[in-house]
Amino acid sequence: MVAYTDGACQGNGTPRAVAGIGVYFADSGKEISEPLPGLATNQRAELWAAVRALQESQGPLEIRTDSSYLVKGMQSWVFAWQRKGWKNSKGAPVANRDLWETLILLAKGRSITWTWVEGHAGNSGNERADQLAVAGCSGSSPPGFNIRELSKESKEANLVDTLSDWLIKMPRLQAAKELRLLADHLDAKE
Repeated sequence: MVAYTDGACQGNGTPRAVAGIGVYFADSGKEISEPLPGLATNQRAELWAAVRALQESQGPLEIRTDSSYLVKGMQSWVFAWQRKGWKNSKGAPVANRDLWETLILLAKGRSITWTWVEGHAGNSGNERADQLAVAGCSGSSPPGFNIRELSKESKEANLVDTLSDWLIKMPRLQAAKELRLLADHLDAKE
């Protein structure tokens, strides 16, 4: 099975940033387009898109992404970070550790191939994942979205379920930190 994943972030690095993720399963045509829960950054969106691809699939999977951060991270960096107690090459804590650990957990025992593809180069699977991610920033459906339209209540319930699952899987102090960041983010939007 092949999944194209992408993340998008509007206002990356600002308190008003919003992010979304896109996953396109090339074999089945299944698509995921949703807002990124928690802190909105481009890197977190890229990682969360891969998390969602792993959550929504079984067995061997090839994840194709234009994020060299994700591919290099999963192919080599995570092993060094784990050996060093989740410190990077400069001795600082690894950014997005919670998502890296989630990816490791979800990939464990599965045959996962991490493939980098050039972004915005006419690759139809990558282009579709990008459209889905951009639409996910606003919570709107991208053109040609092939999953039945959900009611506003269903979308909100799905987002709450996704956020709850995500928070439950991370250490308590990290979850508290993420909730504080989310609250600050929402306050900045008002």
